[in-house]
Amino acid sequence: MGSTDLTGSLIPVEFRSEAPFPFPVQTRLLRNGEVVQSAEGTKIAFLSEKPGVYRLEIYLQGGLSWPGFPLDHLQSYLYKRGWIVKTPFWTRQKSSA
Repeated sequence: MGSTDLTGSLIPVEFRSEAPFPFPVQTRLLRNGEVVQSAEGTKIAFLSEKPGVYRLEIYLQGGLSWPGFPLDHLQSYLYKRGWIVKTPFWTRQKSSA
């Protein structure tokens, strides 16, 4: 998912995430708590032209299994609540001084 710190970056900023999971996921990018980009899969890209607080979330989509151990109960739990939730980061406009 990357290690670049975007906290406090000036806009515009391009967000990109790629997480090569071997099972289906949905990736969502939120701005101020609202979904601004959603993708069925492990890649997402978004050009931010507005300041705000952003967060990346990844949800399981189905087909999750581990040899000899069914994970249906875990999958339904994580599907509703998210599997990975990134620490929020924010962008800001250049101040006009």
